[in-house]
Amino acid sequence: MTTMYIIRHAESEGNLYRRFYGSYDGKLSVNGQKQLGYLCERFRDIHVDAVYSSDLTRAFETALAVAEPKGLPVEIEPGLREFHLGDWEDSSVGEKEEFEAELLAKFNTSPATWQVPNSETFIQVQERSVAAIKTIAAKHSGQCVAVATHGMVIRALQAYILGVDINDIAAVRYVDNTSVTVIEAGENGVLTQLSAADSAHLPRELSTFARQTWWKEKSGTDKKNIYFRPIDDGRKAEAMLRGEVCGSVTLDMDNYAADNAAWLVSLSLKPDYRKAGLGVQLIGYAVSYSRKYGRNKIRAIVSEHDASAVTFFERHGFERKGEDGGAVKLEFAL
Repeated sequence: MTTMYIIRHAESEGNLYRRFYGSYDGKLSVNGQKQLGYLCERFRDIHVDAVYSSDLTRAFETALAVAEPKGLPVEIEPGLREFHLGDWEDSSVGEKEEFEAELLAKFNTSPATWQVPNSETFIQVQERSVAAIKTIAAKHSGQCVAVATHGMVIRALQAYILGVDINDIAAVRYVDNTSVTVIEAGENGVLTQLSAADSAHLPRELSTFARQTWWKEKSGTDKKNIYFRPIDDGRKAEAMLRGEVCGSVTLDMDNYAADNAAWLVSLSLKPDYRKAGLGVQLIGYAVSYSRKYGRNKIRAIVSEHDASAVTFFERHGFERKGEDGGAVKLEFAL
């Protein structure tokens, strides 16, 4: 018998920005890095013989939080990688809500009927991830193993163990970032779920799900996701919510090109849309666009008198790089 702790990775950029990061290899968010400390503490007194991870950065860094204090290496298992979403990779959830609502509904509620160009199918994800789990279990018979993987992989695994048809996937609960699902693998390869989606180690203020509501809806969406209407080859974009302009983001790709940086010239929300947690999705657009240009950093300049703007950027990963003439210089590493 092998005991396996199946861990969803800590909060990533995609979770925060409300973008589809399947096999897109984004970073952990600032909040995700904080979550890792609590995950590490949870496993402090739990004996673990081996730690595995998918080959994506967000899962690997999560696995390290369990492995390093125990002096264990992290073994990479590509079969644990998140659902490859093909042409949907790095697109905004809001875009799919607005323009491909029927296809998005299939993805959330009946994934066996969903596929887009260059994507995997849900069945392929389930087959490869279940095979990976069984292979790991067989290699560590009689031991305890921690496995860091991804949300859709965990839902696929749960559906397999519980005998839930994948077109009834809404019956399988979503799991919060760093939540732990415990399963046992018998000598005959039979998998049994002992507990699911336990995130009790996280204080409420660090829980991703405590700040979001989409996961409570059977449809998998709460209509709080922005899409973008590009202008000037995308260097400027209007932020759109339910068909209305709610803000804008403007980038300059030339001014700091010699430093391989993009300049975030402006980012704003209209007054009626502020203080609703939407602004970070505009940062997500800037991050996505800058990476497509091959930039490795984003710079922003904010008035020292605009304390709320400085706090906003720092909360989402921008670091102060000095002050000049009443302006605070900020930089985000991509």
